[in-house]
Amino acid sequence: MEEGNNFSLIATVLFPTWTNARYDYEIGQWKRTGGNPAVSTFSTILNINPVNTTTENNVIEIIEDLNCTLLAFYINDFAPKKIYQFHFEGVGAGHPSIQLSSLLGTGQVLPEETIEQIAVKSFNRSTFFTPKEFFDINYEIPKVELVSWYSFFKEHKEIARGLMLIQEGYGYLHSLFNESHRKYFDQYIFRSAILLIVSGLESIFLKHDENELKFKFSLVGATMYQKYVTKDYFSSFDNHTLSKLQPSDIFDILNSLYSIRNNVAHGSYNFLDRKMKIIVEKLNVAISPDQSQFRQHSLLALNILQVHLLGIIKCTKENLIKGPEILRENI
Repeated sequence: MEEGNNFSLIATVLFPTWTNARYDYEIGQWKRTGGNPAVSTFSTILNINPVNTTTENNVIEIIEDLNCTLLAFYINDFAPKKIYQFHFEGVGAGHPSIQLSSLLGTGQVLPEETIEQIAVKSFNRSTFFTPKEFFDINYEIPKVELVSWYSFFKEHKEIARGLMLIQEGYGYLHSLFNESHRKYFDQYIFRSAILLIVSGLESIFLKHDENELKFKFSLVGATMYQKYVTKDYFSSFDNHTLSKLQPSDIFDILNSLYSIRNNVAHGSYNFLDRKMKIIVEKLNVAISPDQSQFRQHSLLALNILQVHLLGIIKCTKENLIKGPEILRENI
């Protein structure tokens, strides 16, 4: 609603979830104002007079605020969220939607795209490897838990930005897996997802420390995993195949993941399958000589790996800021 120079900015969010939770409360500057279990709307108020560079910077900050809120949901339910589009309530001459269209878009979807089709895009980003309470249709993440994570991400923006890359990478991988029965396996999306996930982990684990990157990446991640991820964490999943990995296994997985990222980044795919096979084997997913089955098994293994990677972030939390310094604690 437009009041003087105040305008309601509405965000449509791909919000896959298995529950009917309303989440009709404010977190940060945004309030969830409606939607269904796949597509949600969040709203905030902008004060604009007139639109200028300062206004655009404020809008960017407000978008980052919403992303921190969405990450608070993602770290709890493991279902990657994504801002789909923005629009303002009301129209008219001098309306901010005109001046800010290069930043926020026009808020228009393709004429043939229905809310149901957008919902399918959203659900394709979901995973069955989610904490068991989310299979209760009435479950709702406690507000105190969401606010705690939101505040953490607001305070530690580099960790938030790293997790956003991981979230988007897994959005790609889940979509590949969930659409595999009717679409071809897009190698470029698969490789792009690996790039995003490892880049996000790298920014969290290494904090711009560029010495002996692959070894230190694997060692820091494995140390955090061994030190903070407990067996109780896996008891929250209703899946007997999920359990804590041995230190050497998580180290080898992270090492292989980093090698795949490096090969893809440099345009070399010679060792991708060999390194991917290590990840698949370490996560106890069947190995098939058939290439199409191997691709499916690779996606399944990476689905499972999300549980372990988010476990590092979720269980380590405040200690994430230590980065490579965590290695000194064992000396």
